[in-house]
Amino acid sequence: MLRKGEQLQYLLDYRDGKIKQGLEIGCELDKHIVFKPKQLNIILGHDNVGKSYFVFWYFLTLALKHELKFCLWAGENSYGQILRDMIQMYTGKPYKTLSHKQITSAATYLEQYFDFIDNSKLYKPAELLELFRQSDANACLIDPYTGLDRKMGYEGNYEFLNMSRQFVNETGKTIYINTHPTSESGRGGNIFPVGHNWAGHLKPPMAAHIEGGKSFLNRCDDFLVIHRLVKHESMKYVTLISVDKIKDTDTGGQQTLLEDYIFCEFNRGLGFEIGGVNPLKKIKMKTFNSISGGQTSAYLEVHYPSDYRAFALVRTLDKNCIYPDAKVRQMVSDKINAEFVGTLEDDIIIDTILDLEQYTGREIKWVTGKTFDEIIERKTGIPNLPQPMRRFCTLEMKAEPLFKYWLSLNIDAWECRFGFRANEKRRAKNTNNRLNEQGLLTHKGIIGKHKNGNNKWKEFAYQKPSYPLIENNIFKDEIQKFWKDKPVRFAWMNNCVGCMHKQPMLLKKMMTKHPNKLQWFIDQEEKAKVMKGNTWRQDALYKEIKEWNPQIELFDDDFNDCDSGYCGL
Repeated sequence: MLRKGEQLQYLLDYRDGKIKQGLEIGCELDKHIVFKPKQLNIILGHDNVGKSYFVFWYFLTLALKHELKFCLWAGENSYGQILRDMIQMYTGKPYKTLSHKQITSAATYLEQYFDFIDNSKLYKPAELLELFRQSDANACLIDPYTGLDRKMGYEGNYEFLNMSRQFVNETGKTIYINTHPTSESGRGGNIFPVGHNWAGHLKPPMAAHIEGGKSFLNRCDDFLVIHRLVKHESMKYVTLISVDKIKDTDTGGQQTLLEDYIFCEFNRGLGFEIGGVNPLKKIKMKTFNSISGGQTSAYLEVHYPSDYRAFALVRTLDKNCIYPDAKVRQMVSDKINAEFVGTLEDDIIIDTILDLEQYTGREIKWVTGKTFDEIIERKTGIPNLPQPMRRFCTLEMKAEPLFKYWLSLNIDAWECRFGFRANEKRRAKNTNNRLNEQGLLTHKGIIGKHKNGNNKWKEFAYQKPSYPLIENNIFKDEIQKFWKDKPVRFAWMNNCVGCMHKQPMLLKKMMTKHPNKLQWFIDQEEKAKVMKGNTWRQDALYKEIKEWNPQIELFDDDFNDCDSGYCGL
C-alpha cells in the first residue's frame, strides 16, 4: 500500500506549474510529441511508408540535442543502411559526396548513441527485453512487433504488453514499438473519398486497425500513426503524422485533430523539415578537438570523436633545435605546407600526433602560424618577449592558426571540447566568464587590409566550449591508466620546454633534458635584454637559472605536472 500523503508533492507541483516536461526537438512536432522516460509508445503504419525512417530520424535528433542513448532491434532493416541514413542526416550532405574519412568519423561519433541488437536472430519478448535491460540506453525500439517469436492472439499480446509495461516501470527506459495494421486497412474501403484533395489514395490506418487488436491502444502511453501517400505525385515525399493518444498531457504533447496531420518534408534525405524547420540543422553544432599532444587531449580525441580535429605546431628555424629525422621533417613540412626545422616543444610531440592518427584511424589536421623566432623579432628586428600577462605566443602560434583553420571551413560556430579534467572546474568557470551573450568565445582576426595598408580586423564568435571530462568525472589517474599499454608515445611534459610559466626548478630540469632548446630561450632573452630591456621572467634570468647548482639532484618524478599556462586551447 502507498503511504498517505505520498502524492502531495505532485499535487503541489501541479498547482504551481512545476511538472517536469518531456524533451522537445525544436519544431512544430513538439506541440504533439515529446520524449518522456518510463513510457510504452506504439507506432502504427502501412508497409513502405517510412515508419522506421521517421523513428531513426527522431531518435537521432533526440540523441544530438539531449545526448540520449538508444538500443535498437530492427528486424527488417540492415544496420548498415540505418547508419548510412543517419550519417546523411547528421552531416547534412548526400552520402555519395562524403569521403571515407568523413564516413568513418561520423559513424564513430554516432555509434556512441546507438546500440544495435543482432537482427539475424529470432527473439522471444523476454529475451529482447533482457538485452534492453543490459544496455545503458534511455530508450529502446522493437521494429516490428510481428518479427518477435511470440504467442499469437489476444492473450499473447496482453502478456507482451504487460511485460513491457513492467519493464519500463522498473528500468525507467522508454520502449517504442513499430506495428503493422490489418490487411483490411489496406483495402478499397479505406481510401480518401471523391471530392477530397487526396481522393483515391490510401488513408492512414486507424488505431482500431492495428494487428493484434485494441489492446495496444489500451496499454500504451502514446500512440502515433505514420503515413505517406506513396503514389501521389506531389505528396509522396511528405510523411504525415497523426497523434491518436497522449496519456499524460500534463508533461507535454497532445492529440492531433481529425486529418490535421503534422507534415514532415523528406528534404532529400538530409533530415525532415517540419514547418520549414530542420531540427537537426538547428541542433547540430560541428564539434572540434584541439590536440595539444598530451595524454588528456589525446584521451579526449579517442573517447569523444569530433567532426574536426587539429594540432597547432610550435616551430623554430633554429638549426640547433632541428628534429633529427629528415624523413619525418619532410612529412611534417608537407602536412603544414611550410618549412619544418624543429619545435620548441619536446620532439616526442611529433611522434605523439603521428601515433594518435594511427591509433584512432582518423586524420589530424596539422596547422601552424609564424615561427617562435618570427613573433619575437617582428618586423623591427628588436626582440619582444611574451610575458606571463602578455602571452601572445599562445595567441599567435596556437589560437590564430586554429582560428584560421575554422575560417577556412566556412562553417558556423563549432563546439570546442576543452581538456579540463574533473578537478579543473575553476578553469572551466574562468573560460565561461569570457563568453559573449550568445554563449560563445570570440577571436579578433585579420580579414584583409585597409587602403592605407593597415590590417582590417573583425571579431568572430566562433566556438562554444564544452567540458566532457568534467561532465563525466574523469581524473588524471584514469587517463594515465588508459594510456599505460597503448601504442602512443607521450612526452614527459608538454608545452614549450622553456615556457615562462614553468617554475624555475622545473626550468632547470628542462635545461638538462633539452639543452639546445633551452639555449634558444636564453639567447632570445639576452638579445631582448640588451635591445629592449625585457626578460622572460621577473624573478630570474634564464642564463642564471642554467648556472644554478641545486643542493639536491632533481628527478623526473619530483614534478607531477607541468605548471605552465594552458596552451591546448
